[in-house]
Amino acid sequence: MRAKIFIILLLCLLATSGYTKVNSEENPLEVSLVLYMVNKHNQSVNTPKSPDPSVSIQSHSLFFSNVDEEVTLMLYDNNGELVFTTVIYPTTTQVDLPANLLGDYELRLVADDHYYVGYIVI
Repeated sequence: MRAKIFIILLLCLLATSGYTKVNSEENPLEVSLVLYMVNKHNQSVNTPKSPDPSVSIQSHSLFFSNVDEEVTLMLYDNNGELVFTTVIYPTTTQVDLPANLLGDYELRLVADDHYYVGYIVI
């Protein structure tokens, strides 16, 4: 029984280990992103890559910089359901979100072999 509880606690810890705060205290509009590299076995690991894309939010608009490749922006609600998606190009600087999106969301910028994860409040 103790082993099962330990495994459950370990899985919970691993599931939340890469998550960051919604916004930094220094800049409440900046979204902190965590990079995950996906290998051929579909396992994700934290690996440095630079430059990291930068995302900030103001009202229902997301602002992008340092996006050096085409990525797919995906927003997931608290139930893990995809509620918004669009393609972000290196030339994209702003995306306006639908006005009906309110609350906490997981933001993903997805490329072929990696993705960035952050959290936003709209």
